[in-house]
Amino acid sequence: MSVVTSPLAGMRVIEMGSSVAGPYAGWVFAQLGAEVIKVEDPRTGDATRTWGPRNVHGETAIFETMNNGKKSITVDLSDAVESRALADLIVTTADVVLQNLRPGFAERCGVGQSQMTAAKPELVYCDLGAYGKGGDMAHLPGYDPLMQGFTGIAEGTGTEHSPARVVAPVTDFMTGMWAVIGALAALQGRARTAAGSAVDVSLMESGIALMTMFVSSFQSTGQRPTRRGLQGPLVSPNDGYQAEDGLIMIVCGTNSLFGKLCRAINREDLLNDPLFVDPDTRLLNAPALKEELESVLQTRSRAHWMDVIGDAGVPISPVHHVDEMMQHPQAKAVGIMQSLQAEPSQDGDHDFETVRLPVRFQQERAGYDTKGPTLGEHNALFTPFVERAKL
Repeated sequence: MSVVTSPLAGMRVIEMGSSVAGPYAGWVFAQLGAEVIKVEDPRTGDATRTWGPRNVHGETAIFETMNNGKKSITVDLSDAVESRALADLIVTTADVVLQNLRPGFAERCGVGQSQMTAAKPELVYCDLGAYGKGGDMAHLPGYDPLMQGFTGIAEGTGTEHSPARVVAPVTDFMTGMWAVIGALAALQGRARTAAGSAVDVSLMESGIALMTMFVSSFQSTGQRPTRRGLQGPLVSPNDGYQAEDGLIMIVCGTNSLFGKLCRAINREDLLNDPLFVDPDTRLLNAPALKEELESVLQTRSRAHWMDVIGDAGVPISPVHHVDEMMQHPQAKAVGIMQSLQAEPSQDGDHDFETVRLPVRFQQERAGYDTKGPTLGEHNALFTPFVERAKL
């Protein structure tokens, strides 16, 4: 990583996190150049070390994805000496702490937010919780599926027959991103005032924030979000349409774009059809419009329509499987994927591809190309603090 792509070089982040939200926040810091020290239970490590199939490094794919570029130390927080040593490490060296352990556990071990910010006022300490601080549910643990259900995301997703979860753990990722945004804002404030901050984010609040548009819409209309599958709200065309070899997404947010679409597929007659003459009638008659469009789109391939409709200036995209996306020339052109070199093996070397940070600085992509740490791989940096805590 160059100086340009490592704007947080020289910063130390202590990540007391497991699963997704906390580690994702730590991963973002690491990709931006910070030294991220991941604190793990010596008996089990991060929970994601056991989630799903192993990759070529012997780690699970999800652990590798969330933790490449970090260091790992093992700390038994139930041990008074090791807890004191971790507190010493934080007070002596840390700029930022990320914490998403079970509610109240860090405090019981002496390394909670109020304890550490009192011991080091310039520290930025971010708690990533489930249901937020305050209220009867503040003490409960939580995962992304629960929050997609709680916040209305799942109920508004899927088809008329059944709600559905968004396949990506959106509340986890958003909570991680809000943690980074909050911590960086607090660091900017510290540069002016020399004072740190206690930063709080939660899965529930991040999920509610994702529903902002629908919260406002409900207050205006009294209507709940309607499950529509691939069909979007507000305008039409705004859906997945069947081509000869798969689905394509087309969105026409203006009369001008609808006109370009109709001319591109040689269906100018639709422009004068009273069912489709303006945005309101097109939205009201979206099923009929979809039938008319698919009668043409089904006759040619996705690639054909990408050329014809795309060249007309109409927003269009194929609906990809994940492997199709990974192999697409556009994904390769922007360099969003990176290969983590495997260790030599009898089967030969194999690269494991993971996603890099979706940010560039001066046209350079930020991010590490190193694999995730083995459990306790960097314990040597913690040992002096343990020895001092024994005195």
